[in-house]
Amino acid sequence: MQSSGITTYGDSLYTSTYVPDVSHDMRSLWDALKDLGIPEWKREDLRDDARRSRTLDPDIASMKSLTLNAKMRKQWDRNYDLLVERAMRSTELERMKKMFFETNPDVEEY
Repeated sequence: MQSSGITTYGDSLYTSTYVPDVSHDMRSLWDALKDLGIPEWKREDLRDDARRSRTLDPDIASMKSLTLNAKMRKQWDRNYDLLVERAMRSTELERMKKMFFETNPDVEEY
């Protein structure tokens, strides 16, 4: 990715082409990944996060035909899918939140 001019560090990527005397437009990492696809290094990071959970959802825990190891793998896959879905929606939700507070200046977040 670095050879293509995209940095792998941080939550934003330079995604516009260079135009003299014009600042680069930035978009969030997840906005870019929607278009580019999730790179392997980010998939591994999300899979590691998904494996941190040591609890089972009740529907998975009640599956009597599966071993505990199979149940944990099923839960980790579910956690991974949920992490990806939330990440893809995160910028959209932040925009909605920002618009809400801009249109309602009398409301405080905390």
